[in-house]
Amino acid sequence: MFTKLFGKVHVSRNGLVTLSDYHAHTHESAAFTARVSDATLAAAASLYLQLQCPDDGVWRHLKTIYIYTTGTDANLELNEAPTLTTGSNAVSAISRNRAKLGYSDLVIFDDPTGISAGTVLDSFDIGTGHASADGGNGESDREFILAPNTRYLLTLKNNDVGTEVLNMRMDWYE
Repeated sequence: MFTKLFGKVHVSRNGLVTLSDYHAHTHESAAFTARVSDATLAAAASLYLQLQCPDDGVWRHLKTIYIYTTGTDANLELNEAPTLTTGSNAVSAISRNRAKLGYSDLVIFDDPTGISAGTVLDSFDIGTGHASADGGNGESDREFILAPNTRYLLTLKNNDVGTEVLNMRMDWYE
């Protein structure tokens, strides 16, 4: 993991303070979070987060995707350059530094329609029906660097037979 020098000596520990890139970006007000949830997602239905990276030359680092489901079977997929009709509901990007608020130009929507094509970058199953120690929670710690002027789609699908509670939150830094 790369670190940034924070530029000061910690007096009580008598050492130089270093931070991970993500932690340093949080201090610089360049780390963000966004979420979408549904308390009554029907079987075979999906939650979506549509991400539109502007053509501004900034590399956005999709750091972590947190998932919660009450069901036994769900799937998360990250898709690059899908064909779709932009969702109607804007999702707010929340600055992770609450003392010095930053602003992200990443445009996020939920509920896009007409989804097809694109390249699947990552896909994994979660839920109590899968062999894991997370008991219905899932977390992807694989970092993706998102290309400027490119659309991405996060899809969380309820593969269970009944209605379930599903939540998806993503963290990124710029």
